[in-house]
Amino acid sequence: MSNIPNNTSIVLGASSPKKDAVVAQPGLPAAAGELRIWAAADCPERKTQQLVGSFTELFDFAKSNMPLIEASVATPVVIHMPYNGNRSDITIDGVPTSDEVRLEIGQDIATGQKSHFLNRTFKRLIERWLEEAK
Repeated sequence: MSNIPNNTSIVLGASSPKKDAVVAQPGLPAAAGELRIWAAADCPERKTQQLVGSFTELFDFAKSNMPLIEASVATPVVIHMPYNGNRSDITIDGVPTSDEVRLEIGQDIATGQKSHFLNRTFKRLIERWLEEAK
């Protein structure tokens, strides 16, 4: 059983340790130097591994499409898809719905091909998500 309620996000600064990750209901978007994962209200809270798989799909898309991420004018860049969707369901920016997972990439991480910050911070967020889901 998951201890993570519906409509929960975890946000972490790119150069911050995992212990600094903030777990809460979403409020403000990710700041310029932050990365956020978010499972919206209608995502099944007890499907931890499937949620992590969905977040990972978004992350893989972001890493493979850094030029698109850099070109986004949104702050932060929001990559989203339906829970348990696949790569063809992924949208950059736009308005996510209540059954979607999202990855918010702050502008400082999105620019300059700084995928090493994306990689390290994403791993820390997933570790924190799994810790909270115990």
